[in-house]
Amino acid sequence: MLHKVDPKEYDVVLMQEPHIDHLGNTRANAGWRVVYPTGHRDNPKLTRAVTLISSKIDTNDWTPETLVSQDVVLTRLKASDRIINIYNIYNDCKHDNSMRVVTADVWERRAGDGGVEIEGGVEGERREEEWIWAGDFNRHHPMWDADTNQHLFTRANLRAAQKLINSLLAFDLRMILPKGVPTLEALATKNKTRVDNVFCSKELEDRIIRCKVREADRVGKTDHFPISTEIDLMTSTKDEQPTHNFRLTDWEAFREELKRRLKDIPGPREFRRGELEACIQARIALEAVIGDTIGKVVPKSKAVPWKKRWWTRDLGELQKETRRMGRKLTRARKKGRNEERIAKLERRFKKARNRYTQAIKDEKRRHWEEWLEELDDKEVWIAGKMVGSGGSDGGKTRVPTLRKEEGREAVTNEEKGKVFFEAFFPKRTAPPARGTDARRKEKWKYTPTTNEEIDEVIRSLKPYKKSRRDTAPNCVFVKARDLVVPYLGPIFRATNTLAFYPADWKVTETPILRKPGRGDYTVPGAYRPIVLAHGMARILNMCKTRSLTENAERHGLLPENHFGGRAGRTTMDSVQLLVKTVMDAWRKRDVASALFLDVKGAFPSVAIDVLLEDMERKGVPKGHVEWVRRRNEGRRTKLIFDDFTTEEFEVDDGLDQGDAQSLILYLIYNADLPAMTNKKDKVTVLAFVDDVGILATGNNFNETHRRITKTMDERTGVRSWARSHNCSFGMEKFQLVDFSRKKTIDDDGLKIDLPRPELKLRGLTIKPSRQAKFLGLILDQELRWKEQNTRVITKAAYWTAQLQRLAKHKAGVNHKNLRRLFISTALPRITYGIEVFDPPRRGRARTFRSALEKKLDSVIGRIAVTIVGGLRTSPRDVAMAHANLDPAKTVIERVYARAAVRLATLPKTHPLYPHVSRVSKRGVKRYPSPLHLLMRHFDIPVTAIEKIKPHEKLVWDSNRVRVEDAMERGEAIEREENRRGQRQDLYTDGSMTEGGVAGAAVWMKWGREQSRRAARIGDQEENTVYEAELMGLVLGMEMAIEKKFKGAINIGLDNQAVLATIRSRRPRFAQQIWKRFEKLVKLYLKRDRENTVLLRWVPGHEGVEGNERADEAAKEATEDRRGRGEDDEEETTASGDDEEEVPVSKAATRQRLMKSITERRKDEWKRSKRYEKITKFDPTLPSRNFSKLTN
Repeated sequence: MLHKVDPKEYDVVLMQEPHIDHLGNTRANAGWRVVYPTGHRDNPKLTRAVTLISSKIDTNDWTPETLVSQDVVLTRLKASDRIINIYNIYNDCKHDNSMRVVTADVWERRAGDGGVEIEGGVEGERREEEWIWAGDFNRHHPMWDADTNQHLFTRANLRAAQKLINSLLAFDLRMILPKGVPTLEALATKNKTRVDNVFCSKELEDRIIRCKVREADRVGKTDHFPISTEIDLMTSTKDEQPTHNFRLTDWEAFREELKRRLKDIPGPREFRRGELEACIQARIALEAVIGDTIGKVVPKSKAVPWKKRWWTRDLGELQKETRRMGRKLTRARKKGRNEERIAKLERRFKKARNRYTQAIKDEKRRHWEEWLEELDDKEVWIAGKMVGSGGSDGGKTRVPTLRKEEGREAVTNEEKGKVFFEAFFPKRTAPPARGTDARRKEKWKYTPTTNEEIDEVIRSLKPYKKSRRDTAPNCVFVKARDLVVPYLGPIFRATNTLAFYPADWKVTETPILRKPGRGDYTVPGAYRPIVLAHGMARILNMCKTRSLTENAERHGLLPENHFGGRAGRTTMDSVQLLVKTVMDAWRKRDVASALFLDVKGAFPSVAIDVLLEDMERKGVPKGHVEWVRRRNEGRRTKLIFDDFTTEEFEVDDGLDQGDAQSLILYLIYNADLPAMTNKKDKVTVLAFVDDVGILATGNNFNETHRRITKTMDERTGVRSWARSHNCSFGMEKFQLVDFSRKKTIDDDGLKIDLPRPELKLRGLTIKPSRQAKFLGLILDQELRWKEQNTRVITKAAYWTAQLQRLAKHKAGVNHKNLRRLFISTALPRITYGIEVFDPPRRGRARTFRSALEKKLDSVIGRIAVTIVGGLRTSPRDVAMAHANLDPAKTVIERVYARAAVRLATLPKTHPLYPHVSRVSKRGVKRYPSPLHLLMRHFDIPVTAIEKIKPHEKLVWDSNRVRVEDAMERGEAIEREENRRGQRQDLYTDGSMTEGGVAGAAVWMKWGREQSRRAARIGDQEENTVYEAELMGLVLGMEMAIEKKFKGAINIGLDNQAVLATIRSRRPRFAQQIWKRFEKLVKLYLKRDRENTVLLRWVPGHEGVEGNERADEAAKEATEDRRGRGEDDEEETTASGDDEEEVPVSKAATRQRLMKSITERRKDEWKRSKRYEKITKFDPTLPSRNFSKLTN
């Protein structure tokens, strides 16, 4: 049907008894907006009427209305000078419930004065209301049926039809489809009857151009003929404006054009005080150059086709043929041809229609299967996102009439825009900031943004993330980074030196998006705003964000228990701390209570002046505080929803959701909440951005409740903070859980739970719940995790069903991609938090499978059978071995290993650090927490392993420490051959053998080796080649300093990962060695202003002499417990200690654990009862062999 109605030609489509899929959606495309009846989401299968409105019609000109029936859809449409009430009706054969709803609604609407005022028109001018009833009425009467259908005019049918006729007479509605025109052909008897009809009001009848049945356009698999009605009325339309398609851009041509245009504007320079106008002109010129380049080079996107992707020309030809045969048949009947001729045409029409219908089904299946089979490494994630989403009908969404708190409704787009603005940018209720002069000393020196920081930020951008519509997106800056950074730097720095922030950069656009899975979209809370900023402003904000975030972490601005939005901290860290605190209390025979708070509109409610005061109080430099002040003064935004854009609203307070700096600013803003932790009162406040939990322990629940009440209601408590910080809580959504496994004896001698009293706050009483959801996990009062396990099993079953949609035995996603989707998309969601709610077991319990493991095994087995293309009854353990999928026990064990290694490498600033150190040294028998069980499950040297600081940064002059751009392998080899005349060439390398891990450096002068130095750093189970390569750099710098090099040091190494870290200056591993290298580099640069360090990539094992010599030295050192140095003048010189002191590597520890888990998995397979039979065919199982063969 969707390919028979063009949304550019038809305005409204009324469907009865539509297709509704298992997700409760019908089918549409981007050319339509779907209107479902009231109550559809509650029980979609009862829906028997759906209306489609063309997306070209202005959404301000039509409104879906509420009716208490799923058989009727009412849409009020503005057309010309009147309002058309269009009732899409399905009337049941057995009752008149839908018609009673319709007549009651019409009576109610006509009870007024019969019109509505025209918005923006002359006062008193009104729109007349007209009426259309159309649909499947399922009634027979001589008034509309053909006289040949006398057998249908029974007393019962006439009595039922008379009720409809009475309603038509009461409202003076006219039948506009001529009498006797059939609308249904019985599939069995071929008898044609009239069950569908179209009625309209008297005044509208004069506007009817034509109303006819299009029998030739009858949709396959239905017995109804479509009715086409054309009315002489005008509707307001909005054409979709084409946008630039940056994904199809020729970036080489873009760069050339931009480079040419940049020559026409003044070159980059720094702006001094008093040069504000020059800076503004430079910014405008740069934006104009970029905009003109985009306009000339970037192609425009094409309008979204209203036809489905699987539509082909062959289907179009079949459609034309079917219509042609239908028209022939219709003409033959009108002209009264003989029955034999008509019967022949009917057979030909039926054959053509069936062929067309079957071709559609075949083409849909073929297109779907081909698309799945041809998925590449990028598109496979589109399929994963598709199956992971809730599904949709394919049409464009529309914001329905919104309900206001006062009971009023927002009908027009302008009214909806105001409601959204008031909801997302609430009015301030907090008093102004106190303005105290008690300012803390600045924690660090504020510096303007450097070109290097801009370059680093642009490298990290997601290329195709949207920005404000009239500004350049990220991809422009990513692709032309080297061209625009020199221009951006002076402009960005001028926002500090000239103390201004461009007004245009303060203007944002705010698209309104639906929150998925909400049942009621008539309330603003079912939507969320996303702010789109100016493309350049976003980069500047990200630079400031990085600076503020790193310094806030380095100088301890944020409290320990603040987990959200901070590198190196996860949701599970917060839950681990909560659960361990509870179980520590249980071990002391205490109890615990937790109150989980609900913060309303966290980011929009931020009072900017209070935020600035908090920043000053915490020691943020004045320069950054003033920059934030300027950035947030005079902000304006436009809201975007449907096809409507509001006028600009002024934004006085609140942080932009989606803006780079909003997160760290909010963490500073609400840092006082987790700081309310009081160890003396045994109260812990946990915060993850705006998710806040108050945990108290004590001898009994009355005591824990008193402590929570004190934290909430005291003078410096949570509610006092909320009043001063313009924060409002959803009190009705507060969740209280009293944690205890203690039992008491009732009067009957039975064990029952301890009594759990109500929590009484000032003006609020909260009843304890048996469970609460916190950061994605369901915490029950006894921490048995049964509800959480049930949720995991449900999630696993859902993902299994979704992934099985993508692959069948003979078609669909291939083995490799389906396995990748399952491992990368489904498993992380299924096993989220499993180290907490299903931790490792100890003792004899280790030998048994838990109930959760058994059920997850079933899920993984079903996926494995799908991957290998087996039958439903295929043995799942064999399928898992062929698909190289681990059983649930091994999957969970890998999750444990990753979590344990991460916890073992936490820095001292992390709140879990002391707990991890303690539990790794000493276990407990009673109430072991998940942290106890996890850290004692593996052999991890917690004290010896490296500690990872998430914000560690290498500090040196980047202009004097440079990495050459990467070359092709052949070009790099040729370059090394031409370097034989260099005096200060160092080659470094690392090696790992069974004897250990070592790094080495060799000094080459005029093509001859002058000196070498090597050091062993540890065993292969403790360190990696990455650290060995880094140690080679350290040895090379030591050699350069010792030999008193001057000028440029050229260092060649064959490890791209090390070079990438030097470029970013953000080491994630081996930080102790990196800081040592940094110290040596800074020492060398300090000796002479002309000294520089140049690093380049050298292809390994390609005969490059320096690299080969460094590799030889490193391999020799792996076998020797002592480092060695050689010189041309001295035969052998010992260098260094027995072994360099290097912490145990996180990567090596993780590799060791994963290797042991894999070996246990293979041993379990060898002990299985099917191993002997299968090993004859493939002794390597479980392995990738089957995957390689099938792909």
